[in-house]
Amino acid sequence: MKGTCISKSGGRRQRAPWAILTLAAAVSAAVAGVTYATTANSTDNWTGAASDGKFSTVGNWNTGAVPTASDIAIFGLGAAQSYEVTLGAASHSSQMIVDNNALTLASAGYGYTLGGSGAVGSGTESLIVGNGSTDTAANLTLGTGGFGTLTGVNATIGETSGSVGTLTIGSAGSISGTSSLNLSGALAVGYGGNGTLTFNAGSASVGGDLDIAALSGSIGKVDIELSSVGGCSFGGGAAALQVGGNLHVGGSAAGAGGTGTLLINGTSAQYGSGGYGLQVTGAATIYSGGSVTLNSGLLEAASISNSGTLNFTGGTLNLTNSGMTVGASGLLGANVTLSSGQTLQISGTTTVASGGALTISGGELDTGALGSGGGSISFTSGTLGITNSNLIIDTGGPLGNDVSLASGQTLNVKNHDIVVGNTTAGTLAIGSGAHVNAYKMFIGAQTGSQGSVTVDGTLSGAIFVGGNATGAGGTGTLTVNSDAF
Repeated sequence: MKGTCISKSGGRRQRAPWAILTLAAAVSAAVAGVTYATTANSTDNWTGAASDGKFSTVGNWNTGAVPTASDIAIFGLGAAQSYEVTLGAASHSSQMIVDNNALTLASAGYGYTLGGSGAVGSGTESLIVGNGSTDTAANLTLGTGGFGTLTGVNATIGETSGSVGTLTIGSAGSISGTSSLNLSGALAVGYGGNGTLTFNAGSASVGGDLDIAALSGSIGKVDIELSSVGGCSFGGGAAALQVGGNLHVGGSAAGAGGTGTLLINGTSAQYGSGGYGLQVTGAATIYSGGSVTLNSGLLEAASISNSGTLNFTGGTLNLTNSGMTVGASGLLGANVTLSSGQTLQISGTTTVASGGALTISGGELDTGALGSGGGSISFTSGTLGITNSNLIIDTGGPLGNDVSLASGQTLNVKNHDIVVGNTTAGTLAIGSGAHVNAYKMFIGAQTGSQGSVTVDGTLSGAIFVGGNATGAGGTGTLTVNSDAF
C-alpha cells in the first residue's frame, strides 16, 4: 500500500520514499527499506500548502491538523526543496522524520518536544534525519533567529543503507539567539547510512552514547566548528556537545562499524577550557575506521582507546579518569611534543616508556603524576603541572636530579610537595622569569640527602631546608637572588 500526501498545488501524488499505515493501535509497515512500529494517532505530512511557513497552520499539513504529542510529523517535499518552518509556540509530536528536502526550523526561542523512545536504528526513535534508502538529501537545520531546543529521547542521522542525512545546529552567518538539541538517550550519526552533525553555533546534550558510523558500511561525521560574522566570532561555549554515556568513532558498543570522523576546530581561548568542543562523561573508543582531530577547543573523556587515528594539533585534550603512556603503543604514539596552544590534562599517571619521548615546548601538561618508564622527558618551555602527587628531583626522578628552569617555564605542584634531594642529591635552579608553585618544598629531605635550590625567578609555598615536615633530614641549601616570595 502506498502512502500519499498533498502537493503544494492541492493535488494528490504517490510518495515512494516513505509509506506508513496509520491505525488506532500499533501497526507495522515496511517502507523504503525501514520497518516502523508505531502507536501514533496519525501521520502528518508537511505540505506547506498555506504558504505561510508556520508549524501551527492546519493548512500546511496533509491531515488538516497540526501534529500533537502522539503523532508522527514528516517533512519530505523533495530533494530540490529548501524551506523554513517557524514555531510560534511550544510544539510536540511523537516522532519527527526528515526525508529528502532542506528544512530549517526557526522560532523566537520556542522548543519542539518529541516523545518517541525507540532505540537508534529502530525506526521509532524520536528524530530521524535521512530515513529510507532513497532519502539521499535529507537536511535539518536548527535554526535562524535562535530556534530554542529540540528535545527527544534517541535520534539517528542516516538511518538505513543508502540514506544521507545532515543535522546542523545553528545557522552559519547568524549570531541571533541560540539553538540546541537535548536528547535523554543516544545519538547515532551514520547508523546504517551516511550521517553528518555540524555545529555552527548552539549546543547539544546526549544523555546516552554517541555513535559515529555505527554499522559496517556506514559513514558518520561530527564537525564542531567556529563561525564568525563581521569579525565577531561565536561558537565556543555556545557550540558544545556533551555526552553522558560513551563515545564510539567508527563503531558502537557492539564493536567496529563504518568510517567515522570527529573534527573539533576553532578558537577556544575566548571561551575558556570548559566551553567549546566535546565533553564525554564515559569512555571514548576510536575504532580502526575512526578518525579524531582536535585542532583547538576541548576534547574530554574518562579515557580514550585508540585503534584508529587521533590527531592532536591544538586545544585541550583531557582524560578525566585514566593515565597515559607515551610509547609505541601509547595513545599519542612514541613521540609527544606539546607546543604553544596545546594542553594535555591527565588525571592519572603519565608514563614515558622505554623508547618514548615527551617534550614540553611551549605547551602545557597537567598530570596526576609523572613517571619515567625508561623514556626521555624534556621540559624546555611552557607549563608542567603535577596535580595528585609529589615531584621528586633526585636520582631516578622523572625529570632527573638536576633541573633548570628558564624564563617562560612554570612548574606547578600546588597541592603537593616538591622534594629536591630526597635520598641522594638533587638540584633545582629557578631562572629569571621562571615560576615554581608548591604546597611545600623540602630541600635535603632525608638523612644523608643533599638538596640545593637557587632562585632568580619566583617561588611560592612553605619551604623546609635540611629536613622535612617531621624533623631534620639531610643537607639543604637555598639561595635567593631575587624578590622571589
